[in-house]
Amino acid sequence: MTGKKTLRLLATGNSHLGAVKLAWDRLALQYPRVEVQFLGAPRETFDSFARQGSRFGLFDESQVPKRMLEGMKAAMPSLIVDLADFDAVLAVGPDWGEIVLLGLLQRFGVDGIRPAKGAMDMLSAGAYAAFCADIAATSRAVGVVKKLALGPVAVIPRPIRSELILQSTEADGRQFQALAGHPDGMIAAIGVHQAAFARVIAGHGAVVIAQPAETLAPCGLTRSACSIGQKTVTTRGEARVVVDVVHMTADYGAIVLAQYLDRVVAGDLG
Repeated sequence: MTGKKTLRLLATGNSHLGAVKLAWDRLALQYPRVEVQFLGAPRETFDSFARQGSRFGLFDESQVPKRMLEGMKAAMPSLIVDLADFDAVLAVGPDWGEIVLLGLLQRFGVDGIRPAKGAMDMLSAGAYAAFCADIAATSRAVGVVKKLALGPVAVIPRPIRSELILQSTEADGRQFQALAGHPDGMIAAIGVHQAAFARVIAGHGAVVIAQPAETLAPCGLTRSACSIGQKTVTTRGEARVVVDVVHMTADYGAIVLAQYLDRVVAGDLG
């Protein structure tokens, strides 16, 4: 993809596509040879996107709530695209087994990587690598890549939950407390899984733009500065403040998107 021609890119994915779209609005002038078309939906709807020949998108609108469908049509030029029209495709936000992985690392140490503490059992490095390979191979990202495979495909996987989740007294927050109390070796252990995931995705002809280590807190969760945090949501006319520990900011989106764009412009992705 070198030379002076315009590069047409498709960025598609679930709600995590929002941070990348905001980042593109900020970065577009730095990449004058690049055009990006966005095609996304909340995860449940995006999972129903299908492939027919070289066309990809929402072929069955019947299961999408009317207001959501109207919003999608207003935000995007089309809900069905021809993958052959693009030089490369970026899949944003599929899970890569990271929740399963964090659960594993709360219960086990890994020999030479993460010391065991208290009642934790110890896994050999080989057993842990095998677990990582299996978790990666069964992640939702694999199916997404298979749907999109035509030309070069890259994946920006779902970011790990924000460390703000540690402030929650709900079950989701309590399950991560063990990580905060024992952060030793977490970044290295996550790196092993990232490498396993990249190998699995490479086996399907795609590449991974991994979550950068500098965006992770020592406990392995995403640094709070990268996440949206407090936001106001309205349900049935009632506004309330919630803490979003799942979605990231435009700043985070700019970090991972710039990594992808630099590589695709340089011709490093096929």
